Amino acid sequence: MRKAWLSLLGCLLFFSLAALPKIHADLEVGIGKVISNPSFEQEAAGSIPGWTQVFGTGGVTLSQVQKFDMNNSMRLTDASSTGAIGLESTKEGAAAGKSYRASTKIYVQQGTASIYVRFYNSSNTVITSFYETISAPLNTWTDLSVTGLAPTGTTSVSVLLYSPSSAVTTAYFDAVAVDQVVRNGGFEETASGSSIPGWSLPYGSTGISVVTTEHASGSQSFKLSDTSSTKAAGLESEKLPVNVGEKYRAVSKVKVTTGLAIIYIRFWDSSGALLQSWSENTYTTSGWVPLEVIGTAPTGAATVSVLLYSDSSSVTTAYFDDAAIRSAFTNLEEQISLVSMYGSAIGTDASGNPIMTAGLYGNPASFLVIDIHNETLINSFTLTDTQVPSSMVRASDGTIYAKSGGATAQLYKYVPSTGAFSSLGGVKNEVVVYNLTADGNGNIYGGTYKNNKLFKRSANGTMTYLMEPVDNEFYAKGVSFDAAANSLYVTTGTTNAHLYKYNLTTNTRSADLMPAAYANEEIADMTRVIDDKLFLRLVPSQQGLVLNKSTHAVEHVIPSVNSYEYSGKSPIDDKVYYTSQGMLYSYDLSSQAETALVDLGSNLLAGTEFLQLNEPNLSGYSLVGMTRAGTMIKYNLQTGYLKKVTLDLPEQPARIKYIIGGDDGKIYSSPFLGSGLGIYDPVTGKTIQYSGLGVGSLGQVEGAGKMNGKLYFGVYANANIFEYDPGQPYVSGTNPRNMFNLGASPHEQDRPYAVLGVEAHNKLFIGTVPFYGSLQGAFSIYDFNTDTVQVNKNIITNQSVISLAYHNGKVYGGTTIAGGLGSTPTATEAKLFIWDIATGQKTFETVPVAGKKSITSLNVGPDGNIWGFAEGTLFVFNTTTKTVTYSAQKFSVTYSAGKWADVFMELAPDGNFFGTIASEGKFFMLSPTTKNVTVMRSGPFELFTQDNQGGLYFVNNDTELWKYSDPHLTN
Repeated sequence: MRKAWLSLLGCLLFFSLAALPKIHADLEVGIGKVISNPSFEQEAAGSIPGWTQVFGTGGVTLSQVQKFDMNNSMRLTDASSTGAIGLESTKEGAAAGKSYRASTKIYVQQGTASIYVRFYNSSNTVITSFYETISAPLNTWTDLSVTGLAPTGTTSVSVLLYSPSSAVTTAYFDAVAVDQVVRNGGFEETASGSSIPGWSLPYGSTGISVVTTEHASGSQSFKLSDTSSTKAAGLESEKLPVNVGEKYRAVSKVKVTTGLAIIYIRFWDSSGALLQSWSENTYTTSGWVPLEVIGTAPTGAATVSVLLYSDSSSVTTAYFDDAAIRSAFTNLEEQISLVSMYGSAIGTDASGNPIMTAGLYGNPASFLVIDIHNETLINSFTLTDTQVPSSMVRASDGTIYAKSGGATAQLYKYVPSTGAFSSLGGVKNEVVVYNLTADGNGNIYGGTYKNNKLFKRSANGTMTYLMEPVDNEFYAKGVSFDAAANSLYVTTGTTNAHLYKYNLTTNTRSADLMPAAYANEEIADMTRVIDDKLFLRLVPSQQGLVLNKSTHAVEHVIPSVNSYEYSGKSPIDDKVYYTSQGMLYSYDLSSQAETALVDLGSNLLAGTEFLQLNEPNLSGYSLVGMTRAGTMIKYNLQTGYLKKVTLDLPEQPARIKYIIGGDDGKIYSSPFLGSGLGIYDPVTGKTIQYSGLGVGSLGQVEGAGKMNGKLYFGVYANANIFEYDPGQPYVSGTNPRNMFNLGASPHEQDRPYAVLGVEAHNKLFIGTVPFYGSLQGAFSIYDFNTDTVQVNKNIITNQSVISLAYHNGKVYGGTTIAGGLGSTPTATEAKLFIWDIATGQKTFETVPVAGKKSITSLNVGPDGNIWGFAEGTLFVFNTTTKTVTYSAQKFSVTYSAGKWADVFMELAPDGNFFGTIASEGKFFMLSPTTKNVTVMRSGPFELFTQDNQGGLYFVNNDTELWKYSDPHLTN
């Protein structure tokens, strides 16, 4: 590897420049230079978001063949020995006189590749570039970085990934970054005696030099030779900007021959006055060792420096190298990204070609337009106000409407004939819109959560609410138009399922038509009128009902329906199509026969239409639809030929729903409304991702535990418990494997928020929230010795179990008065209970903090007592006396009606508790000695876990995993 720093002219002359999983390095102070799309996970048709090709034409693509982590890398293919290829990042603000480092992970297959840090002036002209070049090693991921000093006139900085004109090159780039860094932290710049570029001498005047005889990296280091026992000596870096309240680390490699070496982190105000400093030291070492100190920028702080020092009483000879100032917080970025589709519809463009629209889950979500014949994405629209676009419907005039849910229910409109897309705004006072349907006059209809309403949006844009809430339920979910009767069939529910017929001519509602035998279901979540039949799907049983439309009697029960919808009636016979257990089924309206047809690999089929495609093997009519995993299905009705097309769709960062540190020290992240795991390895700095939306795949994790080297995930819905062995290959549907679920009657549990493995007893303990509308949560025990599950439903009357801790033969459980969605609490205070493993009995229960509605965190403290949070109140429960010995409010939090999750807290290696409180978005430390809580950082933070090397982790902005590092936390 060769190092150089050149003016732009030099670059032009020498290179004719006018011609993986990702790594997460600790960020140095002043990072603030957040490159857009640094790991190439964002995709767009024909371009790479956040990057511009500034040299050459073509040769730059996204690749999954090689990737340092996650899904993509950037592949640079330079097939010419006379022309260069170069891709440049967005430009970020920079200042003259400061040092910046550009870095990447690179995999070179052949040729030569370079990284440049480029400085621009206010006219957007390159002033100076610095570069590093690499041609070996081949066929392995390695680090490539370059550091440069911003010249006079600098206003911005960028990173250029480059193949020179003289080289035929194939290389992959991933995990690109640009940071502001301590100048000359490796002491490689030429020094003159004690005058060292980027450093000053605040203490002493002798014994300071740069040497080549010792170095931790590069070819030089700083030697401190303090021969006085009465005077101090020290070398200080240039000052870098800081943010008040942020935590920073000063780090260096050090080799101490004699005496005592000290490192300081020092904070200064804008006038240059020292405000505060922290230090750490080390005595004689046998070789190079890391030395670091952490400090918080105090009020008034403007800059920070690192001081390498020997105090006045010490006679010292020490060498320092690789000095830097780093943030104590590292953004590890997204951990899992998905192609996850929610709802689709089929229409016709201006040329009469069939198109499919689909909703792509993301943060934010996207509305996609897909060419059905060419099987390509032809347009995409960002939905900035939602993460989950779901139901879609084509109105009689050809307009496609979509709905979504979030803080408010949103409607969108797409006109295929013109390609125009628009937001129609929110549905007043509603959170989610369900199952849109359309009549023959350009009008659409839908049901809502949370106020159980039925609405009509006329073709002229008028919104009308047709049916007021009934039955004290929260959901109006299944809505289907019956053209023959000019009526709507509407299902409502939460606790019990109801079915109504709403006459659009008379604007009247029928009595409840739900067959009595099925009224104890929570709801029917989809309906469809086909000829003289009405099709329903029940939740949670997932049974399909076929009703006589006139008498509403049950004519047939389909054992299992898993698709998002029933198809319409086949144009060639009397069949209706649906999915179950990954298979496509037909239902014969005449014979009532259910027939398994082909394996789709997915239950979740939506947007189905019958089209005459006239494609190879697809002459005549085919059923066309979209699966949850973004696979287009084309099934020929006459021949049974199935074509599955995995569309080239951009994976989107998923919201992280749960994190846990495994026994192997890795951090496991699970997505919201998705499947799979993101796995971060703190040793390698890599994140790898496993995903899969097939039958039996790992779904949305609500809670997790570990024991005997394995992880146990509690998955919504139906409280499925999965076992994952990190020592074995990840195989969706096999490892993790679904051990059992707690959803079947009479247990009726839905969300496992507390999962606790106890190796001493070879048992797994599970706390759950029940089905929608229910208050009867459970405390369950799985015995590995006997392979049996004991379910203790309603262990605390009308409460859910959401937190667990183990100590000395007892399991301690914390509850919430909140039950499943749509339930109304009857209890007023959360409880703490004790389960004696030896006797298999609940032996005690109490209200640890009066008036509090949820206990979201329980931990065993260093004193052997139980430390917990009930809303914002910390309490300590003495396990011997069974009394609360301490209780004090630490956060100003009040839950309106109970909460399933809020505080996540664990005991760290330094003896303090660390954690987050999501309702206040804070990362905090709790001292067991003083019981004081210190807010370490504020933001939209949630969840918490730790690795086995002292690293602490939490989630920021839904999708980003963050790490907090402190030398005192290292085991």
